[in-house]
Amino acid sequence: MVESVNKLNNESQRRHWKVYYQNTHEGPLHAGQWHSVVYINDINYGSGTDRTEKGAKELAAATALEVIESANNLK
Repeated sequence: MVESVNKLNNESQRRHWKVYYQNTHEGPLHAGQWHSVVYINDINYGSGTDRTEKGAKELAAATALEVIESANNLK
C-alpha cells in the first residue's frame, strides 16, 4: 500500500526535492477522517483523505506522482 509514498521518496532523493506531508484528523477518533497534503519544495502537489493516516498519505503521494508524470517531469 505504500508504493506511491516509496516511489515519491525515491524520486525526491534522486532529484534533491524537499518533500513533506501535512496531516490533519477530523471527527471522532473512532470514526474520523485523515487528510494529508504533500508538498514538494514548498508547493502543494496533492492531497488525499482516508480513514487512516497512512492511507491518506498514500493517496496524497499518488496524486502528486500523477501531477509530476502528467507534466513529463518523471520518467
